[in-house]
Amino acid sequence: MIPLRTLRRLVSILAAAACLGASAPAPAQTAYPAKPIRLIVPFPPGGPTDIFARNYGNGLAKVLNQSVVVDNRAGASGAIGSVEVKRSAPDGHTLLFSTASSLALYNLMAVKPQYDYLKDFTTIAVVGGSAVVIMANKSAPQTLKALVDMARAEPGKLRFGSPGQGTYLHLSMERFLYETGVKIEHIPTRAAAR
Repeated sequence: MIPLRTLRRLVSILAAAACLGASAPAPAQTAYPAKPIRLIVPFPPGGPTDIFARNYGNGLAKVLNQSVVVDNRAGASGAIGSVEVKRSAPDGHTLLFSTASSLALYNLMAVKPQYDYLKDFTTIAVVGGSAVVIMANKSAPQTLKALVDMARAEPGKLRFGSPGQGTYLHLSMERFLYETGVKIEHIPTRAAAR
């Protein structure tokens, strides 16, 4: 088993190199990686997390000179893929490429959580982030204030989509609705917008 400190250092170096598009050879390794790395994405193919994971995996493969296979295990707002990683051998060859919603928020939302991200996983590196953006059809109000005014004037008419119940995007919008006091119906989808 690879010492956690060594694995963290390696992944941090590789993440920086992959993000910069570096193609330099990897530093001398002992036996790691001894086989292809399985990068589990707990969301469907084609969404933003999947696209980022595939780009990251390609850079990681070049730096490590080892195959990196992206494996989408979607469902339950990220819990299905996360549970699979929890059950995998702790050898550094199965990694979770996840979001805050499928980790920290899961324990707050699930009735019977199947994992505790603090006890069952170790964060190796944070490799990205994203902003939350509210967008609407061009025929909708063109300012946030106008949108809130419309939601107040016509309760129940508006809907918003998110990549799933309890995800970061869902809860971000719920916070916005709470702060503004408006009611907009949530429509969870199977995946984030492509």
